[in-house]
Amino acid sequence: MPRREVPAGVEVRAANAEEMEDFRFVANLALGEHGNPKRDPVTFLQPEWSTCVFEHGALSTTFGAWPFSMRFNGERAHVAGVTAVGTNPTKRRRGYLRLAMEHSLDEQYERGQSLAALYASQAGIYQRFGYAVCSRRHRYELDPADLSFVHAPTPTGALSVSNAKDMPDNAGVIRDLYRQYMQPRNGLLHRGVNLWNAEVLDEPSDIEEGPVRVLLYEEDGEALGYMVYT
Repeated sequence: MPRREVPAGVEVRAANAEEMEDFRFVANLALGEHGNPKRDPVTFLQPEWSTCVFEHGALSTTFGAWPFSMRFNGERAHVAGVTAVGTNPTKRRRGYLRLAMEHSLDEQYERGQSLAALYASQAGIYQRFGYAVCSRRHRYELDPADLSFVHAPTPTGALSVSNAKDMPDNAGVIRDLYRQYMQPRNGLLHRGVNLWNAEVLDEPSDIEEGPVRVLLYEEDGEALGYMVYT
């Protein structure tokens, strides 16, 4: 894909530490976010993981790429986890998103990241750059009273439940279970401590959602499965 020429007065580069507040402002403005720490694009994003477009020195477009790794055909593949993609609405229709995308794809290649992935609200935008829909996410709301198992299981083990914040010892147990589950499968991310805390075990920002709880299933003292819920 031919790279678009960078116009005069425009610069494409990573943000520095002092510019990350501007990054947060533009990303939140473009994505319609406002103050939810769980969705803050800058909480763990390092400046060197960003690709930004500056117009006459002002940050106009944001683009982030987390350095993830993923199981793929039994091997570890390095993945760019794309996030915080957006342009200041007053700077739209100038090709800045395309500039950021092209530069980031080149940087990902240089870093050995053979895959790029994201949750896309507008899939068509990314398909122009070679992305394809590989999974879909659905949300269902229903009354548990209306549910039943087709073949009711007959577990022989024991269940225990605890608050995630009170289970430092068991946190290692569920991480081990996740590793065992992901080994033979494709598309599952390796989770470091930050990813576990930010995406799985961290308390909701809305207190009405309740605490994060972990249900652990064991047989003969061996942990075989878990569920994290609020």
